[in-house]
Amino acid sequence: MKKSVLIRAALLCLLAVPAAGQVPAGPQEKMPLDGEVRVGRLDNGMTYYIRHYDNPRQRADFFIAHDVGALQEEDDQNGLAHFLEHMAFNGTKHFPGKGILNYLAANGVRFGYNVNAYTSRDRTVYNVSNVPLVREGLVDSLLLILHDWSYYIACEPGEIESERGVIREEWRRGNDARSRMARKSAEVEYDGSKYARRDVIGDMEIVNSFGRQTLIDFYHKWYRPDLQAVIVVGDVDVDAMERKIRDVMSSIPKAENPARKEVYDIPQRDKPRYGLVTDPETKAVAVKLIFYQPYPSEEERATVGAVRDELARKVFLEMARARLAEAEKRPDARYKRVVAVLGSLATCRNTFMLTALPKEHDMREALAGVLTDVEQIRRYGFSREEFEAARAKVARSEKAALEKYRLATNTDLAGRYVEHFTRNVPYVTPDDRTRIVGEQLDALTCEEVNGLRAGMTSPEGMLVLVSSSEEHLDKVPSEAEAFDLIDSVKRAKIARPERRGKSAGPLFTEKVTPGKVVRTRKAPLGAEEWTLSNGVKVFWRTVPEVIGVRKVGVTAVSEGGFARDSDVEGMHLLQNYIRTMGVKDLDRAGMRDLLFAHDASLMVTLGRTESVFSGASGVADFELLLQLLHLYITRPNFSEQAYGDYLDLARASLGKEKSPKALFAERADSVKYGGHPWLRRATPATLDRFDREAARRLYDKLFGNVADFVFFFAGEMPAAEARPLVEKYIGSLPAAPKRKFAKTDFRIVPGAAEYDAVVPGAVTPKSSIERIYHGRFDYTPENYAALRYVTYILGARYLTTVREEKGGTYYVGVHDEVSARPRGYCQLVVSFDTDPKLCEMLLGEVQKVIERLAAEAPSEQEVNEAMLYFRKVNAESRSKNLKSTSYWLNKMRAEYFDGVDLDKDNEALFTAVTPAEVRRLAREILAQGNRYTAVFTQE
Repeated sequence: MKKSVLIRAALLCLLAVPAAGQVPAGPQEKMPLDGEVRVGRLDNGMTYYIRHYDNPRQRADFFIAHDVGALQEEDDQNGLAHFLEHMAFNGTKHFPGKGILNYLAANGVRFGYNVNAYTSRDRTVYNVSNVPLVREGLVDSLLLILHDWSYYIACEPGEIESERGVIREEWRRGNDARSRMARKSAEVEYDGSKYARRDVIGDMEIVNSFGRQTLIDFYHKWYRPDLQAVIVVGDVDVDAMERKIRDVMSSIPKAENPARKEVYDIPQRDKPRYGLVTDPETKAVAVKLIFYQPYPSEEERATVGAVRDELARKVFLEMARARLAEAEKRPDARYKRVVAVLGSLATCRNTFMLTALPKEHDMREALAGVLTDVEQIRRYGFSREEFEAARAKVARSEKAALEKYRLATNTDLAGRYVEHFTRNVPYVTPDDRTRIVGEQLDALTCEEVNGLRAGMTSPEGMLVLVSSSEEHLDKVPSEAEAFDLIDSVKRAKIARPERRGKSAGPLFTEKVTPGKVVRTRKAPLGAEEWTLSNGVKVFWRTVPEVIGVRKVGVTAVSEGGFARDSDVEGMHLLQNYIRTMGVKDLDRAGMRDLLFAHDASLMVTLGRTESVFSGASGVADFELLLQLLHLYITRPNFSEQAYGDYLDLARASLGKEKSPKALFAERADSVKYGGHPWLRRATPATLDRFDREAARRLYDKLFGNVADFVFFFAGEMPAAEARPLVEKYIGSLPAAPKRKFAKTDFRIVPGAAEYDAVVPGAVTPKSSIERIYHGRFDYTPENYAALRYVTYILGARYLTTVREEKGGTYYVGVHDEVSARPRGYCQLVVSFDTDPKLCEMLLGEVQKVIERLAAEAPSEQEVNEAMLYFRKVNAESRSKNLKSTSYWLNKMRAEYFDGVDLDKDNEALFTAVTPAEVRRLAREILAQGNRYTAVFTQE
């Protein structure tokens, strides 16, 4: 049977296609909208969407979408749209000050997690998500919040002044080299349009100086009912909700003589363009080719043709990726790698972008190489075999996307209605979407996709965008050189692409003698424990109705990690190699080609304390998953070619000058962990001695003895069906006696430790701060629940003091980490960015807040807010967790190795925590006197 026929059969299995005689929808037909959505419009012009939905149950999402954003700003208003978004949480007509946030927190709805907003160039969206529908009054208050956001944001002078500092710090946080390069690139990409002059965060001079009335005038000019939509999705009565929306929102005044909303575009180009972006702090070196195509009009977006066009673009992309991956492997390749992606510039243009990473920073050569490969595609197109392979790959990715689409949450559906209101993207039922995608993908032809070449690869209108560090500007092609290269490539003789060879045979050809399950017993958590004839332990947990395409998961764990060998430098090298390693004679790219029609993957990970295999598959490909597991243990790819290529990359990486931030991280870790030997890094001398034979020996020591591993499986497959395959592929592996190792601590040094560094020459002064409180911890579910309360309350207090009262940062991150082995241990991590001038004061504030929590029990209100939040989150997560393979894998793993499962979503545990227990745990952690502080300052 021909390969194309096999691919066609796979495609038919992957996606629904029309039955014989059924005519697929034509491109001009409208996409059928979901009839379960109630859409209406009030007399004042406001649109509303209401949908009864119950994922999760007894919850609802409340959105207000504004079809305006930064593009509506005049030059002297640059930044006001984003500033107004912040003000929505700082006082409204019915909720003065922090009234909205305080009210929602008292009902288990947390700022930054369930309460949020975003502003873009063309829209602004506020949302309150996963609201527990515990009483009617709460729903009424949520609608009142949306009502106030529509027209009654207070913009009080004191709140404006406080928020200026927060936004300055948000700007500082995002004004690193990468962000500046992205903004400069956008200015080139959007050149000639207002899009190029709006980056949302705005001009800090304007942010620091605008007057209150200026903000209010901007607000009432653009944020008005005819440009707004209220969206409610959840476990609600649609008729009752519609009545409430009409009652509450109809009082918002209709705009009189409303300003006309301008539609902005990007100029159409018919000649190539050139741009160069650089930054004093960047190390990035790359050459991009960006090709522009028309973006579907508002009318076209509502049609089946828009789906078909996007599928055709995706197939074209996959063919280009496969072709360029082959080009990379050629000995005469003129670049290291090319990354191809599809994108868009707002709703103005679609894009096809190729990013070439140069060899030895030679951007001229990289540009010549990628131009030549694109010209070959433009001239000769793709073969039918390439088309069929790419279409099958797109079918697989669409299958996964459709599964996710089908399992949408309330929040996901609300997002779809935002897309419909602001961009006319149809909201379609999962069944209709599956049918239409299947029909259109099946109907695509090679000729049709090849016809996209004119727009996807034509040099007319193409943008050559070069990114370079200042130190390598001498290797950047000038504009004249770039245009000369474009002309010369167009005239050059370029050979037709070589036909790809025959596809590889089956992956697993080894003859094995299956083992047997010699003992079975019931294990905790509803699992079965099997002992195989080679001594290996396997735990199997059947999970009905697994969420997602991959229905079976595996984790195999061997304790020890770096403790199993003294060659730390070699382990660091091996750690990086195995991330991309294949099996037999296949590298990762070869394996991707082999597995394109299958649904299975496996990763190999070497951690400091464990060696791990982890992967997942569909039920039909479970045997393939086990074959991969078998081969990664017995036949990992340490060929001269694969390992030699890796060493070349490692040498090049070690030869690069380290960035100040990387040097800081290494030195800070040395202080943090007391110069622990596991921190020793590979050097050029390590590369000379750690050849592939040495690497394979170390790999076999860490991964080659199956007896060192415990295997955990969870999935939809019945245990009786899985058992023979486990016996064949795991039971057949030879097992040597388990190797012993000395357990080693890798923890932060006790006492007070600090490390700070100042790097001069920064474009924007900034300090990045990490403060960690750590020490012994009674590793029990009850104590863990109390720790989560400590973390929640500290986060809320730091938000109030460090961000709001001091205006010292945009965001304070607070999280906890716990471990059971070799003994109970916890960390409380506080991190934020700020102005260097504020470092000492804010660190003092961080210390004062935790000391106060250790000295005085939190209020009943604080604990109740945390309890309501955890009750809500745990209920939401538990319904998903019970159908998640990773959830059960992690629980089995914890039960086996730690001897206790923290039961992180147990409602009883999380509703029993008292203020006294929160204070007790905060005091226990603080009393140990273990505090680590790292401050990295760029001035």
